Amino acid sequence: MCATNHSYVPCPIHMYDMANSIDSTVDPCEDFYTYSCGKWDAKATIPDDKTSWLRSWDIPSERIETEMKKAMEEVCVWFLSY
Repeated sequence: MCATNHSYVPCPIHMYDMANSIDSTVDPCEDFYTYSCGKWDAKATIPDDKTSWLRSWDIPSERIETEMKKAMEEVCVWFLSY
């Protein structure tokens, strides 16, 4: 995950997020999901305008959408100037 130049989020942020998602009060042999994601579930919020939210997907997706909109607007301005 961290050894890529294509990631929008630097490696230390991924590691920090993963480490802070673990609920070490839970026995992973009893409930692995809660052990691995318990703290994340407890503090995660979904923006009001979304039905779901996944930081590693939605933040780059929003950035791409913004860049695409800007590029399309520039094309429209160029096209309309002729």
